[in-house]
Amino acid sequence: MAWRHQLRADDMQYRALVNERRCIDDARRTIDEKSEQLKAIAEISTIIAGFTISSLCEIQISEEVAEFALVLFGTITSSVIAITMVAALISTYVLVALYRYDPVKRNPTFDLFWKRVCEDDWQVAFKAFTFGMLLFALSLCAASWVLYWDHPYGSVAASIVTAICLLSIAFWYIRVYLKWAGALAKGYTKISLRSRTLDRKSSNTTLHVDNDSENAVIEDPLGMELESIGSHEEPDENTYAFPTE
Repeated sequence: MAWRHQLRADDMQYRALVNERRCIDDARRTIDEKSEQLKAIAEISTIIAGFTISSLCEIQISEEVAEFALVLFGTITSSVIAITMVAALISTYVLVALYRYDPVKRNPTFDLFWKRVCEDDWQVAFKAFTFGMLLFALSLCAASWVLYWDHPYGSVAASIVTAICLLSIAFWYIRVYLKWAGALAKGYTKISLRSRTLDRKSSNTTLHVDNDSENAVIEDPLGMELESIGSHEEPDENTYAFPTE
């Protein structure tokens, strides 16, 4: 009987090591995921700010341009530069703090670290990035009026540019913003799809599906239950579920 107890103890120790390794890998994977999001916002914001600064310095402004058009162009352009730089700087600082998190000790847990330290700054950076893209489209409208002001067909050309920009903004808001803003504004949320049937197998894990109860259970080769997903359960505050047909 002693060998059975020893075998059981070794098995429990092995499972504990496997679970610890999985927790470390999950923390590192989450850090990489957040890092890529922050890098994307910082890089795109920097590109937009640099392009706006170049256009502000190189555009040829006629002396006949009306004062309100010139003031509007300067206000929108400077706002684009300021807001996108805020988004880039906040993303960079959060990224530095993210790299200093220890995925081995995990004290506190990464979710708690993100909510307490990074979440508020992430929301500010995300909103600044979103608003900066909107202002960038409006700056194109203002630049077209300033650039074509003294041209015989300047009003026509500027009206076409303005119409295209406004249509792009409307499409972005209806097709992109309304769909993704709620899911991406909170950095700690997990996006999931609610489907009625699931069937997936891999070399390391197996996903068993009960079609009657519509519950899915992921098990590893050792028989350990890793995750349970119930399609009838409502998503918690950390899950953003897209409706499916």
